[in-house]
Amino acid sequence: MKVNPITVLFLYKPFERVKQHLLSHFKDFSHVKFIIPDDTSEEHLLTLIPEADVLIYWDTSEKILRAAKKLRLYISPYTGVEHLSRKLLNIQNLPKFTLCNAHGASGLIAQQTIAMLFAICNHIVYHHNDMAKGNWIPGGEGVEEPAPSIKLTARKIGLLGYGQINQKVHHMLCGINENIHILKRSWTEKAKKSQKKVKFYNFEERDEFFQAIDILIIAAPLTKLTHQMITSRELKLLGKKGIIVNVGRADIIVEEDLFKSLQNGTIARAALDVWYRYRPEPNEKGKKYPYTYPFHELSNVLISPHRADSPFDDLERWSDIIENIKILASGGSNYKNVVDITNGY
Repeated sequence: MKVNPITVLFLYKPFERVKQHLLSHFKDFSHVKFIIPDDTSEEHLLTLIPEADVLIYWDTSEKILRAAKKLRLYISPYTGVEHLSRKLLNIQNLPKFTLCNAHGASGLIAQQTIAMLFAICNHIVYHHNDMAKGNWIPGGEGVEEPAPSIKLTARKIGLLGYGQINQKVHHMLCGINENIHILKRSWTEKAKKSQKKVKFYNFEERDEFFQAIDILIIAAPLTKLTHQMITSRELKLLGKKGIIVNVGRADIIVEEDLFKSLQNGTIARAALDVWYRYRPEPNEKGKKYPYTYPFHELSNVLISPHRADSPFDDLERWSDIIENIKILASGGSNYKNVVDITNGY
C-alpha cells in the first residue's frame, strides 16, 4: 500500500533525550520525517513550515499558521491550550487542521496536587521554615501549636473539573477520603453510574457545590465558563475552614478576592501552582513575583512556580503525542485529545 510522506516539525528544541525517544518509536515508519531545528527563530521556521504536516509547540504566531498550507495536525505538548484556542478562533481563513493537546503529564500533575494538598494540610513548609530559623517547638500534648495539621479524612473534598488530572487525583484519594463532590460542565448518565459514591454538580449548581465542600481542588481549563468564576462570594461559601489547591489556571479565581480571603480568614489555607503574571518585572530589589498581591507574605499559603508537570523530560508524557502521529501516519484521523477550540479544551 502506498503511503504519503509525513513531516513533523518542532517549533522549539526539546531535550535530546526526548528527541531520541521519539525517533526510536518511528524506526518502522520510513515515511515519517522529523525536523527539529537548532534555529527556532520565526524567520528560519518560515522556511520549513510549507512542508509540515504536523506542528508541535504550545503556541505560535499567525504568520506561522498562515504559512502552514499542508498542516493537518497541530499538537500542543501540554494540557492547557486556551491561549492557542483563542488565537485560532480570531484568525480567519486558516488551513483546516486538527488541534490536540497532551495528557501524558496528568499523572505528574496529580502527584504534585496531592503533595501540595498534604503539605498545606500539615503545614509542612511553615514548620520547615520555622525550624530553619532556629525555632525548636516540638509537637506534643500541652503544646499550643501555631499551625496545627488538618485531618484530611474528616473533610469534604470538591474537584473542579474532571479531566485526566482530577480523575487521577480522585483515584489517589481513594482509601483516604471518599466524601468527594465534583463540579463539571456536563455529565452523562454513564459517567454518573461509574462513580456511585460521588456527588455530581453542573455549573447551574455551583452554589450547592461550594456550600457542600471545605477543600477545593482546581484542575479545570480556563474557559468562558471558568474565567473568574470564583469570587469573594464563592470563597465565603467555601467557608472559614476552606482550603484551595489550584493546579488549573490562576484566573479561575479573582486574584484580589483570593488574597484578601486568605489574609482576613474568609478561607483557611491555599496551595497554588498557577499564577496571574508569567512575565513579571523585577521589583526595586530585583525580585520577581508572578502576582500583584504579596501572597509570599502570607503564612497560610504554599506557593509553587508552575512546575506541577515536572520532570519535563519525562518520556511517558509523550505517549499520546506519539500515538497521534502514528494515527496520521497510518492514514487515520481518530486522534486522541482533540480540542474543541470553541470551548477551549
